[in-house]
Amino acid sequence: MEETRKSSVPFLSVPERQSPIAIVLILFRFVRIIFRQAWPLAVVFLVNPSRLSDSWWTIGFAALGGVSAILSIVSYFKFYYYIKNEELVIERGLFQKKKLNVPFDRIQTINFSQNLIHRFFNVVSLEIDTAGSSGKEFTISALSKDKAERIRNYLLSQKRELLETDSTIIDSEKVVDATAEDELLLHLSIGDLLKVGLGQNHIRSVGIIMGTLYGWLQFAEDLIGKKQYQEYQTTYYDLIVQSVVSIVVFILIVAFIITLISTTMKYYDLRFYKTHQGFKLQTGLFNRKENSANINKIQFIRWTTNPLKSIFKLFNIQLLQAASNSVSVKQSMLIPGCYVHHIEAVRSVYFPKSDEQSTQHRVHFRIMIRSMISFGFIPTAIYLFTRSEIGLTQGIYSLSWLVIAGILSYIQYRKWTYEVNANGILIKKGLFGTSYTLLKWYKIQSIALRASIFQKRRGLTDFYLYTAAGTVRIPYIEEEKALELKNYVLYKIEDSVQSWM
Repeated sequence: MEETRKSSVPFLSVPERQSPIAIVLILFRFVRIIFRQAWPLAVVFLVNPSRLSDSWWTIGFAALGGVSAILSIVSYFKFYYYIKNEELVIERGLFQKKKLNVPFDRIQTINFSQNLIHRFFNVVSLEIDTAGSSGKEFTISALSKDKAERIRNYLLSQKRELLETDSTIIDSEKVVDATAEDELLLHLSIGDLLKVGLGQNHIRSVGIIMGTLYGWLQFAEDLIGKKQYQEYQTTYYDLIVQSVVSIVVFILIVAFIITLISTTMKYYDLRFYKTHQGFKLQTGLFNRKENSANINKIQFIRWTTNPLKSIFKLFNIQLLQAASNSVSVKQSMLIPGCYVHHIEAVRSVYFPKSDEQSTQHRVHFRIMIRSMISFGFIPTAIYLFTRSEIGLTQGIYSLSWLVIAGILSYIQYRKWTYEVNANGILIKKGLFGTSYTLLKWYKIQSIALRASIFQKRRGLTDFYLYTAAGTVRIPYIEEEKALELKNYVLYKIEDSVQSWM
Protein backbone atom coordinates (compact mmCIF):
# COMPACT_ATOMS: atom_id res chain seq x y z
CA MET A 1 0.00 0.00 0.00
CA GLU A 2 1.38 3.42 -0.91
CA GLU A 3 1.88 5.93 1.84
CA THR A 4 0.14 8.60 -0.12
CA ARG A 5 -2.34 8.20 -2.93
CA LYS A 6 -2.69 11.12 -5.32
CA SER A 7 -6.26 12.18 -5.92
CA SER A 8 -7.39 11.94 -9.52
CA VAL A 9 -9.14 15.30 -9.09
CA PRO A 10 -6.91 18.29 -8.21
CA PHE A 11 -9.61 19.71 -5.95
CA LEU A 12 -8.56 22.72 -3.83
CA SER A 13 -4.89 22.14 -4.61
CA VAL A 14 -4.34 25.94 -4.64
CA PRO A 15 -4.84 27.89 -1.36
CA GLU A 16 -8.12 29.79 -1.33
CA ARG A 17 -9.70 32.43 0.88
CA GLN A 18 -13.18 32.50 2.34
CA SER A 19 -15.99 34.57 0.92
CA PRO A 20 -15.42 38.32 1.55
CA ILE A 21 -18.49 38.17 3.79
CA ALA A 22 -16.10 36.62 6.33
CA ILE A 23 -14.83 40.17 7.07
CA VAL A 24 -18.30 41.16 8.29
CA LEU A 25 -18.60 37.96 10.33
CA ILE A 26 -15.19 38.41 11.96
CA LEU A 27 -16.02 42.03 12.79
CA PHE A 28 -19.35 40.92 14.26
CA ARG A 29 -17.49 38.36 16.40
CA PHE A 30 -15.08 41.01 17.72
CA VAL A 31 -17.94 43.37 18.57
CA ARG A 32 -19.86 40.58 20.31
CA ILE A 33 -16.82 39.69 22.47
CA ILE A 34 -16.31 43.35 23.41
CA PHE A 35 -20.01 43.82 24.20
CA ARG A 36 -20.07 40.75 26.45
CA GLN A 37 -17.29 42.28 28.54
CA ALA A 38 -18.50 45.88 28.54
CA TRP A 39 -22.32 45.70 28.38
CA PRO A 40 -22.81 47.39 31.80
CA LEU A 41 -20.96 50.46 30.49
CA ALA A 42 -23.12 50.46 27.36
CA VAL A 43 -26.28 50.44 29.52
CA VAL A 44 -24.96 53.31 31.66
CA PHE A 45 -24.31 55.46 28.58
CA LEU A 46 -27.69 54.51 27.09
CA VAL A 47 -29.56 55.65 30.21
CA ASN A 48 -27.31 58.67 30.86
CA PRO A 49 -26.30 59.97 27.41
CA SER A 50 -24.75 63.04 29.03
CA ARG A 51 -21.75 60.89 29.97
CA LEU A 52 -20.95 60.52 26.29
CA SER A 53 -20.05 64.21 26.27
CA ASP A 54 -16.74 63.17 27.77
CA SER A 55 -14.46 63.26 24.73
CA TRP A 56 -12.19 60.53 26.10
CA TRP A 57 -15.03 58.02 26.13
CA THR A 58 -16.06 58.98 22.59
CA ILE A 59 -12.49 58.67 21.33
CA GLY A 60 -12.10 55.34 23.14
CA PHE A 61 -15.20 53.80 21.56
CA ALA A 62 -14.24 55.10 18.11
CA ALA A 63 -10.72 53.68 18.46
CA LEU A 64 -12.09 50.34 19.61
CA GLY A 65 -14.34 50.16 16.57
CA GLY A 66 -11.50 51.10 14.22
CA VAL A 67 -9.13 48.50 15.68
CA SER A 68 -11.83 45.81 15.40
CA ALA A 69 -12.40 46.66 11.74
CA ILE A 70 -8.68 46.52 10.93
CA LEU A 71 -8.23 43.19 12.76
CA SER A 72 -11.21 41.75 10.87
CA ILE A 73 -9.70 42.65 7.50
CA VAL A 74 -6.26 41.32 8.47
CA SER A 75 -7.80 38.06 9.77
CA TYR A 76 -9.59 37.57 6.46
CA PHE A 77 -6.42 37.99 4.36
CA LYS A 78 -4.40 35.73 6.70
CA PHE A 79 -6.84 32.80 6.38
CA TYR A 80 -6.28 30.13 3.68
CA TYR A 81 -7.57 26.61 3.15
CA TYR A 82 -6.49 23.92 0.68
CA ILE A 83 -5.95 20.18 0.22
CA LYS A 84 -2.53 18.57 0.14
CA ASN A 85 -1.40 14.95 0.52
CA GLU A 86 -4.83 13.65 1.56
CA GLU A 87 -5.15 16.32 4.23
CA LEU A 88 -7.29 19.40 4.61
CA VAL A 89 -4.96 22.25 5.55
CA ILE A 90 -5.89 25.58 7.11
CA GLU A 91 -3.45 28.45 7.60
CA ARG A 92 -4.47 31.34 9.82
CA GLY A 93 -3.26 33.74 12.50
CA LEU A 94 -3.17 37.48 13.13
CA PHE A 95 0.27 37.88 14.68
CA GLN A 96 1.44 34.28 14.73
CA LYS A 97 0.90 31.98 11.76
CA LYS A 98 -0.81 28.67 12.57
CA LYS A 99 -1.15 25.67 10.30
CA LEU A 100 -3.68 22.91 10.94
CA ASN A 101 -3.56 19.60 9.06
CA VAL A 102 -6.36 17.03 9.30
CA PRO A 103 -6.11 13.74 7.37
CA PHE A 104 -9.26 12.68 5.52
CA ASP A 105 -9.62 9.47 7.54
CA ARG A 106 -9.84 11.43 10.84
CA ILE A 107 -12.80 13.50 9.71
CA GLN A 108 -15.97 12.40 11.49
CA THR A 109 -18.66 14.95 10.71
CA ILE A 110 -18.95 18.10 8.60
CA ASN A 111 -21.71 20.47 9.69
CA PHE A 112 -23.19 23.70 8.33
CA SER A 113 -24.29 26.73 10.35
CA GLN A 114 -26.04 29.95 9.31
CA ASN A 115 -26.79 33.02 11.41
CA LEU A 116 -28.74 36.02 10.12
CA ILE A 117 -25.69 37.48 8.38
CA HIS A 118 -24.99 34.15 6.68
CA ARG A 119 -28.57 33.84 5.51
CA PHE A 120 -28.75 37.44 4.26
CA PHE A 121 -25.67 36.93 2.06
CA ASN A 122 -26.57 33.28 1.26
CA VAL A 123 -23.37 31.78 2.71
CA VAL A 124 -22.72 29.08 5.33
CA SER A 125 -20.15 28.32 8.00
CA LEU A 126 -18.52 24.92 7.50
CA GLU A 127 -17.57 23.17 10.76
CA ILE A 128 -15.36 20.07 10.75
CA ASP A 129 -15.17 17.62 13.65
CA THR A 130 -12.53 14.89 13.86
CA ALA A 131 -11.98 11.65 15.76
CA GLY A 132 -10.99 12.32 19.35
CA SER A 133 -11.42 16.10 19.20
CA SER A 134 -13.21 17.80 22.10
CA GLY A 135 -15.03 20.16 19.77
CA LYS A 136 -14.90 21.53 16.25
CA GLU A 137 -11.41 20.95 14.82
CA PHE A 138 -11.75 24.09 12.72
CA THR A 139 -14.31 26.30 11.01
CA ILE A 140 -14.42 28.04 7.65
CA SER A 141 -16.62 31.01 8.51
CA ALA A 142 -18.09 31.95 5.13
CA LEU A 143 -18.53 29.88 1.98
CA SER A 144 -21.21 29.78 -0.67
CA LYS A 145 -23.65 26.93 -0.06
CA ASP A 146 -22.67 25.22 -3.34
CA LYS A 147 -18.96 25.38 -2.54
CA ALA A 148 -19.49 24.12 1.01
CA GLU A 149 -21.51 21.18 -0.36
CA ARG A 150 -18.75 20.35 -2.86
CA ILE A 151 -16.09 20.43 -0.14
CA ARG A 152 -18.15 18.23 2.18
CA ASN A 153 -18.98 15.70 -0.54
CA TYR A 154 -15.37 15.55 -1.67
CA LEU A 155 -13.92 15.07 1.83
CA LEU A 156 -16.43 12.38 2.78
CA SER A 157 -15.98 10.53 -0.52
CA GLN A 158 -12.19 10.57 -0.04
CA LYS A 159 -12.62 9.24 3.48
CA ARG A 160 -14.84 6.38 2.26
CA GLU A 161 -12.28 5.55 -0.43
CA LEU A 162 -9.51 5.38 2.17
CA LEU A 163 -11.56 3.12 4.44
CA GLU A 164 -12.47 0.73 1.64
CA THR A 165 -8.89 0.53 0.35
CA ASP A 166 -6.87 0.55 3.57
CA SER A 167 -9.06 -1.50 5.95
CA THR A 168 -8.24 -5.17 6.30
CA ILE A 169 -11.51 -5.81 8.17
CA ILE A 170 -14.66 -4.13 6.94
CA ASP A 171 -16.96 -3.42 9.86
CA SER A 172 -20.55 -4.11 8.95
CA GLU A 173 -21.51 -0.71 10.37
CA LYS A 174 -19.05 1.05 8.10
CA VAL A 175 -20.42 -0.43 4.89
CA VAL A 176 -22.90 2.17 3.74
CA ASP A 177 -24.78 2.94 0.58
CA ALA A 178 -23.52 6.37 -0.40
CA THR A 179 -26.18 6.70 -3.09
CA ALA A 180 -29.10 6.23 -0.69
CA GLU A 181 -31.29 9.29 -0.19
CA ASP A 182 -31.76 10.82 3.26
CA GLU A 183 -34.91 9.59 4.99
CA LEU A 184 -36.92 12.21 6.89
CA LEU A 185 -37.76 10.79 10.34
CA LEU A 186 -39.17 13.86 12.07
CA HIS A 187 -40.41 17.34 11.12
CA LEU A 188 -41.66 19.59 13.92
CA SER A 189 -44.73 21.65 13.07
CA ILE A 190 -45.74 24.81 14.94
CA GLY A 191 -48.12 22.70 17.05
CA ASP A 192 -45.30 20.31 17.92
CA LEU A 193 -43.06 23.26 18.84
CA LEU A 194 -45.70 24.55 21.27
CA LYS A 195 -45.87 21.12 22.91
CA VAL A 196 -42.05 21.01 23.16
CA GLY A 197 -42.02 24.51 24.67
CA LEU A 198 -44.66 23.58 27.25
CA GLY A 199 -42.61 20.54 28.26
CA GLN A 200 -39.31 22.39 28.68
CA ASN A 201 -37.56 23.09 31.99
CA HIS A 202 -38.75 26.59 32.93
CA ILE A 203 -36.49 26.83 36.01
CA ARG A 204 -33.59 27.89 33.77
CA SER A 205 -35.59 30.85 32.48
CA VAL A 206 -36.46 31.84 36.06
CA GLY A 207 -32.73 31.78 36.88
CA ILE A 208 -31.93 33.99 33.87
CA ILE A 209 -34.59 36.53 34.91
CA MET A 210 -33.39 36.59 38.53
CA GLY A 211 -29.77 36.92 37.41
CA THR A 212 -30.67 39.78 35.05
CA LEU A 213 -32.61 41.62 37.76
CA TYR A 214 -29.73 41.16 40.18
CA GLY A 215 -27.31 42.52 37.56
CA TRP A 216 -29.49 45.58 36.99
CA LEU A 217 -29.66 46.23 40.72
CA GLN A 218 -25.85 46.13 40.90
CA PHE A 219 -25.69 49.01 38.40
CA ALA A 220 -28.88 50.80 39.46
CA GLU A 221 -26.99 53.46 41.40
CA ASP A 222 -24.84 54.31 38.37
CA LEU A 223 -27.86 54.28 36.07
CA ILE A 224 -30.12 56.72 37.95
CA GLY A 225 -27.75 58.40 40.38
CA LYS A 226 -27.07 57.81 44.06
CA LYS A 227 -29.64 60.25 45.47
CA GLN A 228 -32.52 59.09 43.28
CA TYR A 229 -31.58 55.45 43.92
CA GLN A 230 -31.88 55.95 47.70
CA GLU A 231 -35.26 57.68 47.29
CA TYR A 232 -36.60 54.80 45.16
CA GLN A 233 -35.22 52.28 47.64
CA THR A 234 -37.05 53.93 50.54
CA THR A 235 -40.30 54.49 48.63
CA TYR A 236 -40.76 51.15 46.92
CA TYR A 237 -39.21 48.68 49.39
CA ASP A 238 -42.41 48.11 51.41
CA LEU A 239 -44.49 47.87 48.22
CA ILE A 240 -42.20 45.19 46.81
CA VAL A 241 -42.33 43.15 50.03
CA GLN A 242 -46.15 43.30 50.06
CA SER A 243 -46.37 42.28 46.41
CA VAL A 244 -43.91 39.38 46.57
CA VAL A 245 -46.52 36.77 45.56
CA SER A 246 -47.59 38.80 42.53
CA ILE A 247 -43.95 39.33 41.56
CA VAL A 248 -43.23 35.59 41.77
CA VAL A 249 -46.28 34.80 39.59
CA PHE A 250 -45.20 37.48 37.11
CA ILE A 251 -41.67 36.06 36.95
CA LEU A 252 -43.04 32.55 36.33
CA ILE A 253 -45.26 33.81 33.50
CA VAL A 254 -42.37 35.73 31.93
CA ALA A 255 -40.12 32.66 32.32
CA PHE A 256 -42.72 30.52 30.55
CA ILE A 257 -42.98 33.01 27.69
CA ILE A 258 -39.17 33.25 27.38
CA THR A 259 -38.86 29.45 27.29
CA LEU A 260 -41.59 29.18 24.67
CA ILE A 261 -40.00 31.85 22.45
CA SER A 262 -36.45 30.49 22.83
CA THR A 263 -37.64 26.94 22.09
CA THR A 264 -39.45 28.11 18.95
CA MET A 265 -36.39 30.04 17.75
CA LYS A 266 -34.00 27.17 18.47
CA TYR A 267 -36.05 24.30 17.03
CA TYR A 268 -38.03 26.08 14.32
CA ASP A 269 -38.56 23.92 11.22
CA LEU A 270 -36.63 21.05 12.84
CA ARG A 271 -35.93 18.23 10.38
CA PHE A 272 -34.31 15.01 11.53
CA TYR A 273 -32.99 12.65 8.84
CA LYS A 274 -31.59 9.15 8.67
CA THR A 275 -28.61 9.27 6.28
CA HIS A 276 -26.26 6.69 4.77
CA GLN A 277 -23.70 7.65 7.47
CA GLY A 278 -25.98 8.02 10.48
CA PHE A 279 -28.25 10.97 11.22
CA LYS A 280 -28.61 14.62 10.25
CA LEU A 281 -30.41 17.43 12.10
CA GLN A 282 -31.48 20.78 10.63
CA THR A 283 -32.89 23.35 13.02
CA GLY A 284 -33.18 27.04 13.88
CA LEU A 285 -35.11 30.19 12.95
CA PHE A 286 -32.46 32.95 12.90
CA ASN A 287 -29.41 30.76 13.46
CA ARG A 288 -29.94 27.81 11.10
CA LYS A 289 -27.74 24.77 11.81
CA GLU A 290 -27.18 21.46 10.11
CA ASN A 291 -25.43 18.87 12.28
CA SER A 292 -24.49 15.29 11.45
CA ALA A 293 -23.95 12.30 13.73
CA ASN A 294 -21.81 9.53 12.24
CA ILE A 295 -23.16 6.16 13.39
CA ASN A 296 -19.62 5.02 14.24
CA LYS A 297 -19.03 8.04 16.48
CA ILE A 298 -22.28 7.63 18.43
CA GLN A 299 -21.31 5.96 21.71
CA PHE A 300 -24.73 5.60 23.27
CA ILE A 301 -28.24 7.01 22.92
CA ARG A 302 -30.52 8.37 25.61
CA TRP A 303 -34.19 9.35 25.57
CA THR A 304 -35.95 11.17 28.38
CA THR A 305 -39.36 12.47 29.34
CA ASN A 306 -40.87 14.45 32.22
CA PRO A 307 -44.38 14.89 33.64
CA LEU A 308 -45.22 17.73 31.22
CA LYS A 309 -43.87 15.88 28.19
CA SER A 310 -45.68 12.71 29.30
CA ILE A 311 -49.00 14.49 28.83
CA PHE A 312 -48.22 14.74 25.09
CA LYS A 313 -46.36 11.38 25.05
CA LEU A 314 -43.19 13.20 23.96
CA PHE A 315 -39.52 12.34 24.47
CA ASN A 316 -36.16 14.01 23.92
CA ILE A 317 -33.59 11.83 22.15
CA GLN A 318 -29.89 12.51 22.69
CA LEU A 319 -27.17 10.95 20.54
CA LEU A 320 -23.97 11.14 22.57
CA GLN A 321 -20.84 11.11 20.42
CA ALA A 322 -17.16 10.56 21.16
CA ALA A 323 -15.64 13.41 23.19
CA SER A 324 -19.06 14.79 24.10
CA ASN A 325 -18.26 14.52 27.82
CA SER A 326 -15.88 17.45 27.28
CA VAL A 327 -18.32 19.61 25.40
CA SER A 328 -21.55 17.87 26.35
CA VAL A 329 -24.23 19.79 24.50
CA LYS A 330 -22.08 20.87 21.56
CA GLN A 331 -20.93 17.38 20.67
CA SER A 332 -24.17 15.56 21.36
CA MET A 333 -27.23 15.75 19.12
CA LEU A 334 -30.51 16.55 20.88
CA ILE A 335 -33.83 15.92 19.11
CA PRO A 336 -36.90 17.11 21.05
CA GLY A 337 -40.55 16.36 20.36
CA CYS A 338 -40.10 12.68 19.49
CA TYR A 339 -42.74 9.97 19.79
CA VAL A 340 -42.20 6.27 20.45
CA HIS A 341 -41.94 5.38 16.75
CA HIS A 342 -39.13 7.94 16.33
CA ILE A 343 -37.24 6.27 19.19
CA GLU A 344 -37.72 2.89 17.54
CA ALA A 345 -36.37 4.26 14.24
CA VAL A 346 -33.20 5.52 15.95
CA ARG A 347 -32.81 2.31 17.94
CA SER A 348 -33.10 0.20 14.80
CA VAL A 349 -30.09 1.99 13.30
CA TYR A 350 -27.89 2.09 16.41
CA PHE A 351 -29.05 -1.11 18.10
CA PRO A 352 -30.76 -3.61 15.74
CA LYS A 353 -33.06 -5.97 17.61
CA SER A 354 -31.50 -9.30 18.49
CA ASP A 355 -33.10 -12.72 18.74
CA GLU A 356 -31.45 -13.04 22.13
CA GLN A 357 -33.83 -12.47 25.03
CA SER A 358 -33.06 -9.73 27.53
CA THR A 359 -32.90 -10.24 31.29
CA GLN A 360 -34.09 -7.41 33.52
CA HIS A 361 -32.50 -6.61 36.89
CA ARG A 362 -33.33 -4.18 39.65
CA VAL A 363 -30.87 -2.31 41.87
CA HIS A 364 -30.79 -3.20 45.59
CA PHE A 365 -33.56 -1.79 47.78
CA ARG A 366 -30.97 -0.14 50.06
CA ILE A 367 -30.71 2.68 47.53
CA MET A 368 -34.15 3.67 48.80
CA ILE A 369 -32.87 3.72 52.38
CA ARG A 370 -29.89 5.89 51.33
CA SER A 371 -32.19 8.37 49.59
CA MET A 372 -34.49 8.43 52.61
CA ILE A 373 -31.57 9.24 54.91
CA SER A 374 -30.07 11.87 52.55
CA PHE A 375 -33.26 13.69 51.61
CA GLY A 376 -35.58 12.77 54.46
CA PHE A 377 -34.00 12.28 57.89
CA ILE A 378 -30.99 14.60 57.56
CA PRO A 379 -32.99 17.67 56.35
CA THR A 380 -35.65 16.98 58.99
CA ALA A 381 -33.01 16.77 61.74
CA ILE A 382 -31.43 20.05 60.60
CA TYR A 383 -34.85 21.73 60.48
CA LEU A 384 -35.76 20.60 64.00
CA PHE A 385 -32.31 21.46 65.37
CA THR A 386 -32.54 25.05 64.12
CA ARG A 387 -35.99 25.63 65.67
CA SER A 388 -36.03 27.49 69.00
CA GLU A 389 -39.23 25.67 69.95
CA ILE A 390 -40.60 22.39 68.65
CA GLY A 391 -44.36 22.30 68.71
CA LEU A 392 -47.22 20.61 66.92
CA THR A 393 -46.75 22.66 63.74
CA GLN A 394 -43.06 21.75 63.44
CA GLY A 395 -43.92 18.10 64.08
CA ILE A 396 -46.54 18.09 61.31
CA TYR A 397 -44.09 19.73 58.87
CA SER A 398 -41.40 17.18 59.72
CA LEU A 399 -43.72 14.19 59.44
CA SER A 400 -45.13 15.47 56.13
CA TRP A 401 -41.66 15.87 54.66
CA LEU A 402 -40.64 12.39 55.80
CA VAL A 403 -43.71 10.92 54.09
CA ILE A 404 -42.97 12.86 50.86
CA ALA A 405 -39.28 11.82 50.96
CA GLY A 406 -40.29 8.19 51.50
CA ILE A 407 -42.66 8.21 48.51
CA LEU A 408 -40.07 9.87 46.26
CA SER A 409 -37.35 7.43 47.38
CA TYR A 410 -39.60 4.48 46.57
CA ILE A 411 -40.44 5.89 43.10
CA GLN A 412 -36.74 6.38 42.36
CA TYR A 413 -35.94 2.84 43.53
CA ARG A 414 -38.69 1.30 41.38
CA LYS A 415 -37.45 3.12 38.28
CA TRP A 416 -33.81 2.01 38.64
CA THR A 417 -33.57 -1.07 36.39
CA TYR A 418 -31.11 -2.40 33.84
CA GLU A 419 -31.77 -4.83 31.02
CA VAL A 420 -28.96 -7.01 29.64
CA ASN A 421 -28.78 -8.91 26.35
CA ALA A 422 -26.09 -10.21 24.00
CA ASN A 423 -25.55 -6.85 22.27
CA GLY A 424 -25.68 -4.34 25.08
CA ILE A 425 -27.49 -2.85 28.04
CA LEU A 426 -30.57 -0.65 28.55
CA ILE A 427 -30.63 1.39 31.78
CA LYS A 428 -33.76 3.06 33.12
CA LYS A 429 -33.85 5.61 35.93
CA GLY A 430 -35.61 8.77 37.09
CA LEU A 431 -37.71 10.45 39.72
CA PHE A 432 -40.22 12.94 38.31
CA GLY A 433 -39.18 12.11 34.76
CA THR A 434 -37.73 8.96 33.22
CA SER A 435 -34.43 8.47 31.41
CA TYR A 436 -33.41 5.50 29.23
CA THR A 437 -29.79 4.87 28.19
CA LEU A 438 -28.92 2.30 25.50
CA LEU A 439 -25.28 1.22 25.20
CA LYS A 440 -23.54 -1.41 23.08
CA TRP A 441 -20.92 -3.58 24.74
CA TYR A 442 -18.12 -2.84 22.26
CA LYS A 443 -18.48 0.93 22.84
CA ILE A 444 -17.27 0.45 26.43
CA GLN A 445 -13.63 1.40 27.03
CA SER A 446 -13.27 0.44 30.70
CA ILE A 447 -15.23 -0.77 33.74
CA ALA A 448 -14.93 0.08 37.43
CA LEU A 449 -16.58 -1.06 40.65
CA ARG A 450 -16.69 1.45 43.49
CA ALA A 451 -18.21 1.11 46.93
CA SER A 452 -18.50 3.38 49.96
CA ILE A 453 -17.77 2.12 53.47
CA PHE A 454 -21.48 1.56 54.07
CA GLN A 455 -21.89 -0.28 50.76
CA LYS A 456 -18.94 -2.60 51.50
CA ARG A 457 -20.50 -3.60 54.81
CA ARG A 458 -23.65 -4.64 52.94
CA GLY A 459 -21.85 -6.35 50.05
CA LEU A 460 -22.96 -3.69 47.53
CA THR A 461 -21.15 -1.67 44.88
CA ASP A 462 -21.68 0.91 42.14
CA PHE A 463 -21.02 -0.27 38.57
CA TYR A 464 -19.37 2.23 36.16
CA LEU A 465 -19.17 1.87 32.37
CA TYR A 466 -16.76 4.32 30.73
CA THR A 467 -17.15 5.37 27.08
CA ALA A 468 -15.67 8.07 24.86
CA ALA A 469 -18.91 10.06 25.35
CA GLY A 470 -19.10 9.90 29.13
CA THR A 471 -19.80 7.54 32.01
CA VAL A 472 -22.85 5.35 32.59
CA ARG A 473 -23.48 4.33 36.22
CA ILE A 474 -25.61 1.65 37.84
CA PRO A 475 -25.73 2.07 41.66
CA TYR A 476 -26.25 -0.44 44.44
CA ILE A 477 -25.64 -3.82 42.81
CA GLU A 478 -24.75 -6.89 44.85
CA GLU A 479 -20.98 -7.48 44.57
CA GLU A 480 -21.41 -11.04 43.31
CA LYS A 481 -23.80 -9.93 40.58
CA ALA A 482 -21.55 -6.96 39.71
CA LEU A 483 -18.49 -9.20 39.26
CA GLU A 484 -20.50 -11.59 37.12
CA LEU A 485 -21.69 -8.69 34.95
CA LYS A 486 -18.15 -7.28 34.74
CA ASN A 487 -16.73 -10.58 33.48
CA TYR A 488 -19.54 -10.88 30.95
CA VAL A 489 -19.00 -7.35 29.62
CA LEU A 490 -15.21 -7.85 29.35
CA TYR A 491 -15.80 -11.08 27.45
CA LYS A 492 -18.19 -9.32 25.03
CA ILE A 493 -15.68 -6.50 24.46
CA GLU A 494 -12.77 -8.86 23.78
CA ASP A 495 -14.89 -11.13 21.59
CA SER A 496 -16.10 -8.27 19.37
CA VAL A 497 -14.23 -7.35 16.18
CA GLN A 498 -16.06 -4.05 15.91
CA SER A 499 -14.32 -0.76 16.70
CA TRP A 500 -15.79 1.80 19.11
CA MET A 501 -15.16 4.51 16.48
